[in-house]
Amino acid sequence: MSEVIPLKILDSARCGAKDSFCNQCKVRKRSFCSALDDVEIGELSAISSQKTYHAGETIFEEAAKISRFANIIEGTVKLSKLLPDGRQQITGFLFPGDFVGKIYSENHTTFVEAVTKTQICTFAQGSLENLLERHPHLTRRLFGLSNQSLERAEEWMLLLGRKTAREKIGSFLLLLSQRASERGDDPDNIHLAMGRADIADYLGLTIETVSRQISKLKTEQVIRLGAGNIVHLNDREALQELAEGA
Repeated sequence: MSEVIPLKILDSARCGAKDSFCNQCKVRKRSFCSALDDVEIGELSAISSQKTYHAGETIFEEAAKISRFANIIEGTVKLSKLLPDGRQQITGFLFPGDFVGKIYSENHTTFVEAVTKTQICTFAQGSLENLLERHPHLTRRLFGLSNQSLERAEEWMLLLGRKTAREKIGSFLLLLSQRASERGDDPDNIHLAMGRADIADYLGLTIETVSRQISKLKTEQVIRLGAGNIVHLNDREALQELAEGA
């Protein structure tokens, strides 16, 4: 079961303290919260709660009525849709700093599931939307991030439809590298948090094809597989070329 840990409610004056949860939060500077000053962050803290999910737990269900939103603090999350024949189609992965949920929408459009142990901040729908109305710059920041995510997804879907299995794997590794760089992590040492089955589902490949292509990249010394599901990008230029079909 998921573990719920209420956050300490902070008043505006105290939110600027160095020991406040928000000021110690590792994703504040790259999440939607970055649009708020210390006083405004105090208002957000007052409507927030911290929650931890374990791998495989569902955070939000597809078609469920939206009652809360979330900001990922730690971990990896996958978005998926259930097809009429019962199969699952993964539509994306979310990482620390990403926002979960569609503002001013009635229902969730995908299943949201923890891939690894995941820590989130949650916000009641009504409370967050009231805060957005009081702080238009927060709304602009949130919609800006949403548009960026949508553009990234549209470009990715277009590329997937035109690439070979080898090109898809190369592009996927570069995507994870880009997201790692955005988080301030080492882009040449990426954590492959998701399993082969999830990668295959996302890329429209079989598990065997994913494993075979990763093994080929390893044999060619384009990548190196390390402990803890770390993939070292030994030759970024070669990976870029194969992702582009060069």
